[in-house]
Amino acid sequence: MKIWYDPKGVQGGVTRLGIGLLAGIFLLFGGLCLSPLLAIACGLPIAAVATAAFLIVTAGLLGLAFGAARRLADLCLIFCLDDAGRLFAVNAREDMQFRRADLFWFVRLQRRLRNMVAGGVLAAHLQEPKSLTGLEPEILEVESIRETPGRLTVTCRVKMPNGGTTRRFYSLGKALCAPDLLRQLEQRQPADCRLESRGDPLLAWVIACATLLAGDAVVCVLCHPAVGRLPSDYYFPLLGLAFVLFCALVALICVRHRNR
Repeated sequence: MKIWYDPKGVQGGVTRLGIGLLAGIFLLFGGLCLSPLLAIACGLPIAAVATAAFLIVTAGLLGLAFGAARRLADLCLIFCLDDAGRLFAVNAREDMQFRRADLFWFVRLQRRLRNMVAGGVLAAHLQEPKSLTGLEPEILEVESIRETPGRLTVTCRVKMPNGGTTRRFYSLGKALCAPDLLRQLEQRQPADCRLESRGDPLLAWVIACATLLAGDAVVCVLCHPAVGRLPSDYYFPLLGLAFVLFCALVALICVRHRNR
């Protein structure tokens, strides 16, 4: 019997992540609200400063959301091996009480994660003859292990608690890249499978789209009637283009985050 998890998650990492996320959101929105006052105090165009502040806050919120989601996934992912050699992948967030978030969502999740690992809930189930069968997804086969900077992405065929099988993707951070866990995963690969090393083909598209969006935003501000550096006839077409580029950037970030 063996359990692999991120020790920081049991030691209060989920609660600290929630506090940091809320603090970051309040700081970003506070900066957005204070941007007109900053523009007045510095003698800068209010429209230009407000637009720049909106773009910075939007980028900051996206960064916070994706960073927090990835870190939370690392903290809540647990792998369990029972005495019969069955390997289970447990996600502490997969419970009905965590489908709807509230102010104490992170606190309740932290308590559940601590009970599952430090409280011995998972260990007690693993010692039973049925183990976690019917309770958590069981890894039947590992289709591929892809190496990305700082983590591994594992594609598995798993048996769900309802008896059906499906494909799932697990992203393993540094805390879960233990040699014995990797050995268990490799043992469930077909004989002709190898560790795949892949680059990041979407990164160039993300950078290009972000650069175009930034350039379009600058020109859009210069075309604003309050600034008047460029003809105002181009303002609304450029504003529409900025919206399209922003949607494309969000889509690219989501796809890249999903594939890593």
